Amino acid sequence: MLAYLLENQLISRQQFGLLSKCSTCTQLLDCVNDWTLSIRNCHSVDVIYFDFTKAFYSVSHPKLIHKLQAYGFCGRLLCVLSDFLCDRTQRVVLPNGTSTLRSVISGVPQGSVLGPILFLIYINDIVHLFSNSDVSTKLFADDIKIYLELTSDADYSTLQKSIKYRARLLDICTHFGDRRTNRWTRLLRKAALAVASSGLITLESRGFHPASLSV
Repeated sequence: MLAYLLENQLISRQQFGLLSKCSTCTQLLDCVNDWTLSIRNCHSVDVIYFDFTKAFYSVSHPKLIHKLQAYGFCGRLLCVLSDFLCDRTQRVVLPNGTSTLRSVISGVPQGSVLGPILFLIYINDIVHLFSNSDVSTKLFADDIKIYLELTSDADYSTLQKSIKYRARLLDICTHFGDRRTNRWTRLLRKAALAVASSGLITLESRGFHPASLSV
C-alpha cells in the first residue's frame, strides 16, 4: 500500500512523519531554509503550531473508507481494510474481572502495520486547505505547522484570513492566542479532530517591525 502511494506521489511532500527517510530533523532543515531566506531579506516570519488531541483515536471509519476509495483502493483489498477497521470491540481486563465489550467506532489500531499508513491517508489532504495561498504547511503525522513570510502589514491580514477561512472547514473548537496582542479568538472548524494545543512563534530581523496580528 505504501509503495503504491509513494510511487504515484499520492502522499503529500509536506508530510515528514511515519515515512522512511523522513524525520523531525528533515522537516526542520526544510523549514529553517525558508526562514533563513526570509530573515536574510529582513522580513519577519510567523510560525503557528497545531497539535491534535487523540488524533489516532478520532479517525472516522466511514470517512477513511471513502478516502481509500478516492485513492484507488477497491475490490477485495478495500473489503479487507474495511473489515480491519469496522466491527472491532474492546474491553478492560483486570486481575479480578473484565469489563463488558464496547464497540470501537473510530480510530486506527495502534501498534499495527496498517495503522500509520491509514492515518497518513486520512490526514493527507489537510495541506490542500492552504494550497491557494502563500502559507506554507508542514506535517509530522498529526502535528501541523504553518508559516508565512511577512513583508508588509497586508501579509498579517492574509495570514489571519487564511486561518479563519480554513477554520470553517474543520470540526475544531479551540482558542488560539496571539502572544503580541494577548487577544483570543474562537475558531470553529468542521473535521473529526480537536486541537489539544497551539502556539505562535515569530521570527524576525532587526530591520522589520511587525504590526499586531489577531488570529
